Amino acid sequence: MKGRGRKRKTTAGVDRIIQRKIKVDRRKSAISVKLELEKELGVKIHANTVRNRMHEIGLYGRVAHKKPLVNKVNRTKRIQYAKTMLEKPFGSWKEVLWSDESKFNLFGSDGKVMVWRSTNEEFSPHCTVPTVKYQGGSVMVWGCFPRAGVGNLHFIDGTMDRFMYREILEKNLMEAANKLGLSNDFIFQHDNDPKHRAVFVNDWLKKKHIQVLK
Repeated sequence: MKGRGRKRKTTAGVDRIIQRKIKVDRRKSAISVKLELEKELGVKIHANTVRNRMHEIGLYGRVAHKKPLVNKVNRTKRIQYAKTMLEKPFGSWKEVLWSDESKFNLFGSDGKVMVWRSTNEEFSPHCTVPTVKYQGGSVMVWGCFPRAGVGNLHFIDGTMDRFMYREILEKNLMEAANKLGLSNDFIFQHDNDPKHRAVFVNDWLKKKHIQVLK
């Protein structure tokens, strides 16, 4: 009959199997699903058919964002810790001095950039990412801040170890706390990086009677 279009290559049951396979394993490729269907059910389809079935339920192939690995045990600990922190009076957070290190690229990004383009726009200026020789360079900094404002910013030269980290704290921590009007009982926060938790660093914090958020 005219106007009916091409016959659908898969049944509703096969569609559900395709969708279930990828929902269970989001990293499974369309080609892998195609081969599994052929082996398990004797169904021969193109990988594009698999992709089309996923598009029908709103799932599309994209570059996955990278996130630090957090296992089940640590997830449980984090939830318990967060629940404990909820019990703290709201006003107590004004005495916490938060800190961290971060890298800033002077030009561009380390990650992938996705664009929408046609087949003949591969090298069009609005579809490319400009680069410079030697990657443009980057800077690493240590910074701190409480609820009331912004503290010191320290530029890190070279690779930071426990000795450099303690030197950064010696130069910046008390100065920032005084400048921002924190009390002598302020609480210092830093993460569980090994150099942060080094005995060499903890001894200095204890000597200065600085409380650490736990």
